[in-house]
Amino acid sequence: MTGPRAPSAADLAADAAETIRQLNHHTLHQQALTGPAELDLAVAELAVMSRRLPQLLRQLDRWLHTEQHAGRIRTDDATDPAAVVAHAAADLAHAGRLAHELGHTLDDAHQHLARLGAARPDRPRDSGTASRPAPPSADDWAKRWPPAGRIMATSGQVS
Repeated sequence: MTGPRAPSAADLAADAAETIRQLNHHTLHQQALTGPAELDLAVAELAVMSRRLPQLLRQLDRWLHTEQHAGRIRTDDATDPAAVVAHAAADLAHAGRLAHELGHTLDDAHQHLARLGAARPDRPRDSGTASRPAPPSADDWAKRWPPAGRIMATSGQVS
């Protein structure tokens, strides 16, 4: 008796599409994210995914061309498949360029998001009209160091 079969390329692509569908549903509500750090991590992971797509698309294109040159591809109307393969290859190459650009754009967003943190709930939002308090003195810093409580960083929480 043999074990379960390894997932096919189509199975893995379906899993990726399903994961994005789940993310779409998960992020419908404001409570889906715990704060800027989680958003930053999610965008960083989507950037990684996007940067991996061009390689996948090149490999799919290579498979398509190899099969076509070996005569193992046909069209549904019995015409020469070379033109259809050429159009599909051009579309795959274009998608790869777009994915590359998407990865860079998501990286840019990640760099901006990495600067954000959750506002402390005990402090009112700064409307920009109130004067700012004076910076703490050395004595004030000595009384407050080390900080108590939790510090939120974009890479996660440190207690």
